[in-house]
Amino acid sequence: MTVAQHQHRPLLTIAEHDIEHVENFTNLGSNISNTGDLEKDEQTRIGQAAGVFKRLRNIWSSKSITTATKLRLYMSLVIPTATYACETWTKTASITNELDVLHRRCLRSILKSPLSDIVSDRRKIMTGHVLRLPTERDRQVWQ
Repeated sequence: MTVAQHQHRPLLTIAEHDIEHVENFTNLGSNISNTGDLEKDEQTRIGQAAGVFKRLRNIWSSKSITTATKLRLYMSLVIPTATYACETWTKTASITNELDVLHRRCLRSILKSPLSDIVSDRRKIMTGHVLRLPTERDRQVWQ
């Protein structure tokens, strides 16, 4: 912004102190934009939640802490960080995807199980069910 443009903006003065005009600022952990765009705030929250999760990596990798306890810690520390003030967010496909990616990544790390392994295990179980079916049943299904 040029000096000439800045001079046309009304100045805010509190107790004889001019308040500086800024494009955005952080208040109580939320990123406030002069345009009202909340996407930066949403992305900041997701980044903060990822940081909290990363700082707790010793807990997630600990063999002495139960999975149930890890999930309770995740739900009480990481999720609130990611969703603080989410009631005011604009729902966009981009933010929805970023939230889901964060959530899946965290859960995979806690559960120590890639989704592809879960799918493989379920396919093996289904194969076992099919192989145990009586042969008469196979004929009935296909007729």
